[in-house]
Amino acid sequence: MKIKCFVVGPISTNCYVTSCEETREAIVIDPGFVNDGGGEVLEEIRKEGLTVKYIVITHGHSDHTSGDAIMKKATGAKILVHEKDAALLPEPWKGITGMVEKGESAPCPACGSQSVHLEIDEDKEKASVNCDDCGMQLDLFASPPADRTMKDGDTIAFGNYKLQVIHTPGHSKGGISLYCKEENILFSGDTLFAGSIGRTDIFHSSYEQIMDSLKNKLLTLPDNTVVYPGHGEKTTIGKEKESNPYIK
Repeated sequence: MKIKCFVVGPISTNCYVTSCEETREAIVIDPGFVNDGGGEVLEEIRKEGLTVKYIVITHGHSDHTSGDAIMKKATGAKILVHEKDAALLPEPWKGITGMVEKGESAPCPACGSQSVHLEIDEDKEKASVNCDDCGMQLDLFASPPADRTMKDGDTIAFGNYKLQVIHTPGHSKGGISLYCKEENILFSGDTLFAGSIGRTDIFHSSYEQIMDSLKNKLLTLPDNTVVYPGHGEKTTIGKEKESNPYIK
């Protein structure tokens, strides 16, 4: 299995082009680029002569889905996401508006303050999140709807490989990780990072759920499993057991 990582988008999301070198079939995991940011990813696909079978979304946050429309138009690949995050694809601002409708304050994704306001431009299929405290400005781009929804235990097959879908909620309701036992690798999305874990102070997140996902699912994998996270450097399960402060 060949794995090429591209750091894309406004908050440095890891987009993975994962391919079978024998069949040239591939999947793209979390195309979080915006505007022309997908050029490098698409050039890799063209250069390697890859056929992209699926666009796989580890969770429905816009920094992981904003390039879905560009990637789907360029490759014709099907979009896969867990069933509990499917509603976020065409409306990635849904978590914020849902909190507002309930009379709750939405925290800033950057600084956590409650001084956030949202402007939705549905004609352009995007929204802008702005924070009065830290000055953060973040555009949320709509994705085409999912072609297929997933659940825990499903498999994603491409080329000579299969990835097992592990439902790892906590950072979002429909967060997933992708495990290949034969290759000893895990794509952990925003559940597990090198030295950290996904945020649980944002929309539809839960500290209790993410700790359960870690303890009872990801940390049961072999220690030498190589972890490719949604942000930051790769790591291993064993290293995180030893040094991750959230896990220790």
